[in-house]
Amino acid sequence: MADSNINKKGNDIWSLVTLDDLVAAIASLGDRTDQLKGETWRFNAKTRSQSSLWGEVIHKLKLNYNEKMRQSLYKIWHLERHDIQDLVKKKKKVIDNNEVNEDDGDINGIEDISVAERNNSKMHPNTSLPLAKRPITRANPDENGAQKSVITEISFAFNAVEWKNTFSHTSQEMKDGWAKIFNDKLMSSGIECTLKFKTPYIMEGKRKQRCKFFGCYAICTRVKCTRKYQIILRHQPDENSSVLFLVRVFGEENHNPAIETASRNLTGKHRFDVGKRANEIGPLRVFRELINEADENLLAAGNYTQCPTIEVLKKAASDYREKMHIDENIFQECRMIRRAYLKDDTSSTYTKGYIHEMGEVPFRTHLYSETQIERYINYVKNEKYSYVHIDATGAVLKQMCEQKQPLLYAMIFKDGTDANDTVPLAHSVLTDHTVPSLGYFFGKVAYNITEVAGKLVLPSFFIIDFSAATMNAVLQAFNIESINAHLNRCWNVVQGKYSSQELRSLSFIHLCCCHVIHAMARSLTTARTDKKIRRALLHILAFMLCSNDIEQLYDTLGQMINIFGDPNEKNAREKLEQMVSLDLNVDEESASMLKNGKKIFKQARRKKDELGLMDEYLRSNAPIIHQSPFNKEAIRRYPNLTNLINNKCKTHKIDNPLFSPSIIRILYRW
Repeated sequence: MADSNINKKGNDIWSLVTLDDLVAAIASLGDRTDQLKGETWRFNAKTRSQSSLWGEVIHKLKLNYNEKMRQSLYKIWHLERHDIQDLVKKKKKVIDNNEVNEDDGDINGIEDISVAERNNSKMHPNTSLPLAKRPITRANPDENGAQKSVITEISFAFNAVEWKNTFSHTSQEMKDGWAKIFNDKLMSSGIECTLKFKTPYIMEGKRKQRCKFFGCYAICTRVKCTRKYQIILRHQPDENSSVLFLVRVFGEENHNPAIETASRNLTGKHRFDVGKRANEIGPLRVFRELINEADENLLAAGNYTQCPTIEVLKKAASDYREKMHIDENIFQECRMIRRAYLKDDTSSTYTKGYIHEMGEVPFRTHLYSETQIERYINYVKNEKYSYVHIDATGAVLKQMCEQKQPLLYAMIFKDGTDANDTVPLAHSVLTDHTVPSLGYFFGKVAYNITEVAGKLVLPSFFIIDFSAATMNAVLQAFNIESINAHLNRCWNVVQGKYSSQELRSLSFIHLCCCHVIHAMARSLTTARTDKKIRRALLHILAFMLCSNDIEQLYDTLGQMINIFGDPNEKNAREKLEQMVSLDLNVDEESASMLKNGKKIFKQARRKKDELGLMDEYLRSNAPIIHQSPFNKEAIRRYPNLTNLINNKCKTHKIDNPLFSPSIIRILYRW
């Protein structure tokens, strides 16, 4: 490389280093020079260490390691000043050629030394002439004899299939991922170094009779470890035969995990597989799996190749998702997938495809197929009491720009006793969580059920969370009725006014006990109720939810009104403890959940802001509450309930230590 004329005095980078020195320092990174474009010049947890890429370059140049120096080198590299990237490529080619020449000498020359010595006759030096000094070269054994002497030799073998997956006989070159396969073979031989493989030498043609067919060097990436491995394959094997490699080990091993650890980069097919797995079960679970499967000896030596960090696993999962994208525009990708489903669906008659009713702002998409609807129809017809569960989650979707949080809604039924018999009827991704948006989704599902079955086939119960929007939308789409009409119908069922045929003509809303208990916990947390009282109320609420006797429920409500609503009740605390001590008929799921009361109220404090959106009892819906026949009956039985639910009524003399009209109002809203 020609000397540069940019070495001038001043305070810039060129006053400290020449262009040739900078090119040589960057070229020493080898194959890692491509990673410079992804490393920022700013200090962070990764780049603050001098083991970063720019840190290695600055260390080789013997400059002060600071953020300003990193920025200067970063600009030179990215702005293509002085054509530095082309100069680095040329420098790397020169280095690679030198290494190949050195490899050929090491591989072929060692065996031929004795032959050369036998052929050369001994010549005595002329004492009248001065002897020439040995040139100072890298091959000078006095300088690095320890690194040139062979410590030991090992071997490993490939069967025909492994060699075929590693080497292409057609193009006579190594396939992608060959370095990982070689690394695994060396690790299985007991080598603990974190290896970096040089570009392999493969013999071209048949003219060079004495050259080995394959040669490659691998070095340990740790600074203080001078180990070097020479991998040799003497002759080209047949296409369907096994392969035996000779490995010569040079240098001294020096691994101290307390000072330095290292790992190989996660690349190729292995990175794709790990990213796919992390995308399916999460990076943390993949990290645990890799730790359990890792070699303890490698971990003890500081070689963490078999268990990448959480950050690497997250990036691999992100790369997998990006690679699996059909188009960068998510809306365009949805349209392309929708057309693909429509084209491939040749068996459906009424509901073709899988993706229906797409919209961008607000985003919506309905997901179901005719096969799902047909199985749902068969399930409802064969079961005396059928159930469809409706719930939503936002944990699997990312936030969309300038839109509300997207939620994945699911309609699920269980057709059988096995765990695999849980079948989705339909899914929907929505950013608008109002009654019109949900009603449109449920209405389209009901319409397609009618198209396939010839009539609307309804389940016995819709099990939902405590969401007013979901409740209204389900009743409007499937029953074509309001909440008031549904409450009156439920009251008539309790009174025994319907026949079995009339009961099966429409569906009923059933609230999920877990969601109701969590909603009640949020309401009690907002009311700032004492912790012990909150736990007791949740236990009694679970009993009321699981009870089938309406008279028992009203008696329980009367006791609660006496404990928390009577200002003259002096034994309220004893009565509450007596109720809690009774063996209440609570189902196993509710009982197991109530045991972890701290977790319930911790979630309640975290979700207090969601009350206005999700819980009906905090809305200004007094007409619905007072028109409910269940509430009318409660007021008829306990007239003082009218004053307790009125916020304006005040009590002057209070002897009851548990007197709390706010708790009575919460119970009344339920």
